[in-house]
Amino acid sequence: MKYIKLFLEEVKDAYMYVFKGNRPIDPSPYELPSNILILGLAFVLALIAIWIIFWIVNIIISVTLDKENEKAKFSNDNILAEIKRRKEIDKKFRKKHKSLKEIENPTPAEYVAVIDRTEEYDPNDYITPEHDEDEYVFSQDETEELTFAEAEEKRYEQEKLMEALKKEIASDENVIIPIHEEKRRQQIQDQALEDIIQTANEDYAEIEKERFKNNNTLKAFDDKKLPGKVKLKDEIVEYKQAEDIGLTSQEDLFKKSSEEVAKSIDKIVEVEGPVHISEVIKRVKDSCNIKRAGANLKKAVNGAISASEDAGNIIKIGDFLYDSASNDVSIRKRHKPNIDLISDEEIAKNIERILVHKQSLSAKSLPKEVSRNFGFKSTSKKTANKINSVLDLMIADNRVKLDNDIVELK
Repeated sequence: MKYIKLFLEEVKDAYMYVFKGNRPIDPSPYELPSNILILGLAFVLALIAIWIIFWIVNIIISVTLDKENEKAKFSNDNILAEIKRRKEIDKKFRKKHKSLKEIENPTPAEYVAVIDRTEEYDPNDYITPEHDEDEYVFSQDETEELTFAEAEEKRYEQEKLMEALKKEIASDENVIIPIHEEKRRQQIQDQALEDIIQTANEDYAEIEKERFKNNNTLKAFDDKKLPGKVKLKDEIVEYKQAEDIGLTSQEDLFKKSSEEVAKSIDKIVEVEGPVHISEVIKRVKDSCNIKRAGANLKKAVNGAISASEDAGNIIKIGDFLYDSASNDVSIRKRHKPNIDLISDEEIAKNIERILVHKQSLSAKSLPKEVSRNFGFKSTSKKTANKINSVLDLMIADNRVKLDNDIVELK
């Protein structure tokens, strides 16, 4: 900034010298060229600054327009996809509705065949069909072993034959139809109706299968979530502290190896896990009769924690230690609870068991219920915020849902 200010003052003096005539009585012969050079340099720098500003503004505008175009394109693609999906659904619905309606109310026959049985039947008296009868009949058994492509080709041929049949019927309104032609046409119509019924049966079977699956899902949820006769207070246990951890003096702590001290850490975690590291340090301090937890004590405890973790006996997540041999998390009531010393897993277990017993609860009253189970006599803002943060994680993990300020299990 200092050099910029000096340069600006030089530019000002040069301007006054060149354009305002503010010159000394006996100027140097180099005074004028140097001032003109300073003004020229200032002019070039000003042009560069303007160009940089214009370039930055242009980039910002381009990025903004690109984002808007992407949003508009994404929105249009979504709208087109939704319109296409709804058209497909409407098309399928109309097709199934038409098929079911045809089954319930079959279309009346468009022609009537009159057969004179007073004379013996002679095939030569009637028009011989161009194709054999077998070519028009497609039984279900014939298509069972076909591939998908072959079956589709077969279906397309059937549709073409049906169209041809409709045209024949339309042109034969006032004509007496031979018995074999009537039989052929009836077989084609029967097969078409059979295909419609088969499709309807398959759709109905799929619907029933889905309904049965949903019923089983709901039943499994009820069997898993309903608490039965167990009360919530029976699931809450008193917090138990580890007592005999194998360390009785400073010599035990500082002279033993990290692997030996790690055994004491394992005992604490086995009884109190999940437990905060500061609580572990406190247990070691009290057991060794040390008045203050200094840097050496914390270093020794952290070294033992690392050794135990390397051995696979404990698991460290954040500032909490867990027993690797047990995945069970209990809800524990403390004498002097501190929300910072309670793990997210224990808070989540508390929320889950409350919702199991009470089915649903307002989001405002949930922190109070949770804190009471931990032994809090009143719920501070800090405690409520921690509980709500765990609730948000459970909602994000799809374990609970929040609807109109009411919390309940998924």
